[in-house]
Amino acid sequence: QTGSMPNVAMLGSKTGFCIFASPPEVLVCAKKAKHGQTYSYMFRLRLPDELPPTYKGTSVRHWYLLTVGAKLASNKCARVLHVPIRILGR
Repeated sequence: QTGSMPNVAMLGSKTGFCIFASPPEVLVCAKKAKHGQTYSYMFRLRLPDELPPTYKGTSVRHWYLLTVGAKLASNKCARVLHVPIRILGR
């Protein structure tokens, strides 16, 4: 399904599960770009204080993904990219 979250069991272990998922946000809509033109956008999201930092141990692993989707007007399907990000301790 386009825009769905990745199955963590497929990416990590059979016992993996999601501990936090933010609602989707639309940053821009109906923007027309000319060939070679670029745009950049800033997005901020306050994470809950109780989330653990990124950690890879022998019996537990905490990791985070930033999921970005884009759809061009000329394409029928959206492209979805899952980017691993590192959350540092506070």
